[in-house]
Amino acid sequence: MSAYSNKMEQDKKRSSVFRPNRNTEGDPEANEIVQLLALQSYHLPGNNWIQDWWQYMSNNHPVFGICCHNKLHPIKGFTRIVALLGTVTFGLAITNFCYVFFLWNPEYDRVIASIALSDGTELELTTGMLLLWTLGSGIHCSFNLAMWHIAACACCQSGGCLESYACCPSLGKYMIRFFVLCIGAFATLIIVLRVATNDRLEELGGVYYDENSTEGVNFQFDDELDLTVDNVSEFDFVLNYLVEITLSLFVYYPFFGTILFSGILACDYNIPVIGGRPYEIATAERRKSRGQRGDLTPQSSHSV
Repeated sequence: MSAYSNKMEQDKKRSSVFRPNRNTEGDPEANEIVQLLALQSYHLPGNNWIQDWWQYMSNNHPVFGICCHNKLHPIKGFTRIVALLGTVTFGLAITNFCYVFFLWNPEYDRVIASIALSDGTELELTTGMLLLWTLGSGIHCSFNLAMWHIAACACCQSGGCLESYACCPSLGKYMIRFFVLCIGAFATLIIVLRVATNDRLEELGGVYYDENSTEGVNFQFDDELDLTVDNVSEFDFVLNYLVEITLSLFVYYPFFGTILFSGILACDYNIPVIGGRPYEIATAERRKSRGQRGDLTPQSSHSV
């Protein structure tokens, strides 16, 4: 009997990894909160505008959400750290991709503005930097939102349509880890390619391109290609990377998140996603009114 009980206990521990969280089982209000948090809802029942804005940012921000998320949120601390590692790696991949693209296509990388410092150093703003800090950071924000939805897997959480499937609640967590590994492999490939491109440019005398020519770097892998890093200046893209990830996490994410939260893009129409908090409040009120009408209908028929 002891061997049988030990085996049953081990099976129970193994299956608990795939079993949905039962802390909220039997509590409809808690199940509703879990669903709303998993869906990145702009409004929680009983909250005012400021409270809703804070819960939206604290539960969904890639950095602040690690410590400030709601205890009922299906995405816990470890998964959030994995997601943060993924967003940092994705930003690194975007920065290196833009760097390599403009090295191979120099006709698109032009100086927009320059500032000469007192020590003779000249700071330049190029089209490549501008594209990275705008479009690249915007793609980075979209990536963060997509990863959050995958990790939450709202339909499989408490109150979701697939709640009864035992393995579903953990599916999003494993998927996000797999995606982070793939992004890490892609970023490694891009970094190696960028360093190799710098080595090739050094062989050409350090001249990226002729301003009168639109021909980019003629780069090919060969057996004699040196992938070692001999100069710290080869990593000058680090500054651009730090600017990109700072803008993405601490400027664009709160700014565009607040715009979506306010619902200003919907222009007073009830449109999902861009309708923001006003749309979700109106939807909740309609659902509540339908429920009240449904409760009154049996009474009226009984009285007749």
